[in-house]
This record gives sequence, C-alpha cells and structure tokens, in this order.
Amino acid sequence: MDNDCKSSQQSNKEREKDILLIQNRLFRLFCERHQEKYTSAEMDDLFEKYGIWELMRDCYDTFHIEGDEAIYCELVRILRCDGVDLCEGTEICD
Repeated sequence: MDNDCKSSQQSNKEREKDILLIQNRLFRLFCERHQEKYTSAEMDDLFEKYGIWELMRDCYDTFHIEGDEAIYCELVRILRCDGVDLCEGTEICD
C-alpha cells in the first residue's frame, strides 16, 4: 500500500473519530439539559427521528470549528422548527 493511501485511510479514521466525539459530546449535553423531560433513550430516538445524528456527520466541517454551545443552539433551533418541545435548558439559545 502506498503512502498516499495509508495517509488517506488514517485521515478518514481521524475524521470518523472526531465525528463520534462531537456526536457524543452533544448527545451528553442534550441529555444533561433535558433529563427532566427525556430519557437518554428518548433523546436518542429524537436524534434519529429528526436526523440529528446524520446532520452532525454532514456538518462536521462546520461543527468541528464551533464550540459545543453554538452547535447545541443550532440543533435546538432545528428541533424546535420540527416541533420538538425543548423548553427547559434552551434559555441560552433565545
């Protein structure tokens, strides 16, 4: 295997690792802030239903340079637009 191929594979692995870290941090943040209303299983269902997991993957290039609070507020806006009730824990996004 040539060096370019190895480098590309390593680069893809690093990207996947970074995406998982972003998804994990944001999921934990949502669970923490909305634990009164949603269990972690329910939050996972919301993320799946409204495409939040895939959105974090698709928007990695933007999200990896933003802070967690900025990403959180963007995801809150998206979920609110889809009709998800996220009253508690979203005051910083208003």
